[in-house]
Amino acid sequence: MSIIADTHVHLYPAVYSVEAVCAALARNLGRMAGGADAARVGCLVEREGQRVLRDLGAEAGALAVATAEGTVHLIAGRQFVAVERIEILGLAVELELADGLPAAEFVERILAAGGVPVLSWAPGKWFFKRGRVVGELMQRFGAQVLLGDTTLRPLGWGAPCLMRAGRRQGLRVVAGSDPLPVGGDERVAGTYATLFEAPFDPARPVTSMRAALLQAAPAPRIVGRRCDVFTVAGRIRAMRG
Repeated sequence: MSIIADTHVHLYPAVYSVEAVCAALARNLGRMAGGADAARVGCLVEREGQRVLRDLGAEAGALAVATAEGTVHLIAGRQFVAVERIEILGLAVELELADGLPAAEFVERILAAGGVPVLSWAPGKWFFKRGRVVGELMQRFGAQVLLGDTTLRPLGWGAPCLMRAGRRQGLRVVAGSDPLPVGGDERVAGTYATLFEAPFDPARPVTSMRAALLQAAPAPRIVGRRCDVFTVAGRIRAMRG
């Protein structure tokens, strides 16, 4: 059995329903699985102060949601904004920390809690001084960190230099949709994802997902499609109001 996972999922119940996000995940991930026996997973990256998954009644950091398109497993995780203004994701972990710590400390705390740290690409945040911070983290932590790509990197943009360097260094790259807090953006959930050739135990979803993320071989495969530049610009413009 394989796992097809959107590794960058946000839930914004005040903007769109959790049910709508899960339906999009099930539909889009299922389409990309092409009928294969693949577990559909949404790795949540809740922001500071959010406790949506817990409020939904999740147990042990996971929740299975049945939709008309099939079952989606939501896995706990967090998104942190470091003092250097770069995004660090903690996947497959329940860890509540305030934003504003040094990036290296976030990585260390995620690892100590048994999670998987991801250096997440975001528009403009891998350049200049912040880019040097990302590069230093890659050198310091090596394959203990993953690199994250999202639909907000427009089609036609080549892979960032740091992402190419990370691949040469042996770092794994995972992909996610990164829905924005804008009505209608829930539709992107599951459109850009990662396929893992790894077993999935529904009774131990967090353990299964963590093992897949850390699996050295076979390497995860990016599936789906990023947004074109006009769609990205429109999404960001709508978020900024």
